[in-house]
Amino acid sequence: MAGILQVLASSWGCWGCLVRLLALLAVLVALSGCSNRLASLGGTGLQGTASPSPTSIATVANDGGEEAATLTLTGITLNRVSDLPNPSQVSDEELLSAANPLIGKKVSIEGLRDLATAMEAKFREAGYPYARVILPPQKVEGGVVTFTVIEGWIDGVTVLGPSSPEKIQTEVRLRPLDKTGPVEVRDIERTVALLQRVPGLKSHVAIARGGSGPGAMKLVADAAKEEPNYLLNIQNSGSRSLGREGATFFASVPGAAPLGDEFQFAAYNTFDYEEQMSLQAVYERGLTLDGLTARLAATYAEATPSGPVATLGLASESVTADASLSYPLYLRRNTSLDLTAGFAYADFTGELFSGTVPFSDDRTRSAYVSLDGKTKLDGWTLDGGVLFKRGLDVLDASKAGDANLARPEAEPETLISLGRLAVESPRFYGVQARMRAEGQYAVHPLMAVDEFSFGNYTIVRGYDPGAAAGDSAIAAAFDVSGFRQTFWNQRISAELTGFYDLGKYWNQDSTGTEERSLASIGGGVRVTLTGYLRADVTYAVPLNAPLGQGEDRPDPRLLFSITADTAAIWERIANVWAS
Repeated sequence: MAGILQVLASSWGCWGCLVRLLALLAVLVALSGCSNRLASLGGTGLQGTASPSPTSIATVANDGGEEAATLTLTGITLNRVSDLPNPSQVSDEELLSAANPLIGKKVSIEGLRDLATAMEAKFREAGYPYARVILPPQKVEGGVVTFTVIEGWIDGVTVLGPSSPEKIQTEVRLRPLDKTGPVEVRDIERTVALLQRVPGLKSHVAIARGGSGPGAMKLVADAAKEEPNYLLNIQNSGSRSLGREGATFFASVPGAAPLGDEFQFAAYNTFDYEEQMSLQAVYERGLTLDGLTARLAATYAEATPSGPVATLGLASESVTADASLSYPLYLRRNTSLDLTAGFAYADFTGELFSGTVPFSDDRTRSAYVSLDGKTKLDGWTLDGGVLFKRGLDVLDASKAGDANLARPEAEPETLISLGRLAVESPRFYGVQARMRAEGQYAVHPLMAVDEFSFGNYTIVRGYDPGAAAGDSAIAAAFDVSGFRQTFWNQRISAELTGFYDLGKYWNQDSTGTEERSLASIGGGVRVTLTGYLRADVTYAVPLNAPLGQGEDRPDPRLLFSITADTAAIWERIANVWAS
């Protein structure tokens, strides 16, 4: 789960900023045989114009001065030996087309093997990689050579593992592939990728040789329930008014639903427990075998800022909920494209003087649809998506012109377009680069919660969370890491990091900053204790004042984030104690 922790901005003179950031106050989680005898076993032949005659064996000198045996190729016979459940999708004519240029010419044994490889390529191009074309031992008569064609088909599914529910979850997804063939790679890849997405399930699939004749294959899988995951994160990325330091506890626990499910929970609190806290719960469940997944999420957060603004007795509270359905439109081993549709509900209230004076009440109801894709290519990873969201006038939602809106000119039913793109490079000489770009566009003033927010918890590091926000915005973060060193038998690693962030935002209302750019630069070190702990220490330098209203440029900050796998650490301690 990627719960996003947004906190209140340091500029408490703007009620919209307060509610916007409280709205986004969530949990920072520190953390995917062969045709129906279409041709008889006697095969199909391709004959050239030359009339059959006894095999003509010629000899030519090879590069080593030795003589290589050749024959004059007059025809090809294909012997399909796999007993496929369904007709082959690659015809004899397609395979024989690879041999057409050789008919009537002298061909060596090596040339015939190359021809077999070329015919195999025809299967791969059609999406059927589990096929072999073999040049068997034979007596060639009349220049006609026979090739054996073996196409793969699934003859059985075996699932191993200690837990019956997980074995059933795995078998029910693999079973549709049983007794199918010829085997298309996209069917295998989609099925395995869907299996790896099942909430709470850990599985691996391999292909083994079957025992029912040529081309028979067996799917062998092992399945187990994912272990519960418990993480603890401590960081100091917050604002001074709401507490720099805070801790997040995250837990994910698999369920026992037939198609897989998982519970997730997170809790955040500042070191000063009265400043802010948030709780988040998420439930994810598979609904169909072809990947339709439901997700429910709810968040509760409250804040009571300290410092000079505390004299106003300011307090704020937010309640949010989200329900969505996702479906994989395209799913392969290295590429995916998912469609998601959902509904978001949020209430944000703020009060002065210990709750005696209400000052804002934002109620947003939104429908959204998104398209998200990810692919890996030659070591590069690309991850991006677009989202369209529109406010709805349902369930007592706020309306334009309501007197108690955090942003008086906001139009709750405005259409918002958002986009994102992340690119990660492979390591070149030990150095890896990453780029993350985000943006949104709106033509009217937005509700506070819908504004694009800048700061440590979102994008452009070094600024307090929510230090600046806009109705429309574009931003990018560039990271580089490398020069990794390992210690203690490679259990500990350390590497240098550096970043440059920049962004620009626009506001449509008359009271906010109309247009502003901001940027930051910095670097640090990342230390990892493999399997147990990761620590990032970063020195971040803001380069601009966030609002451009005469305020000072923020001072540089030394940021840290430490994430520990508490379950792994506890298990390690128990093992050491027991030994």
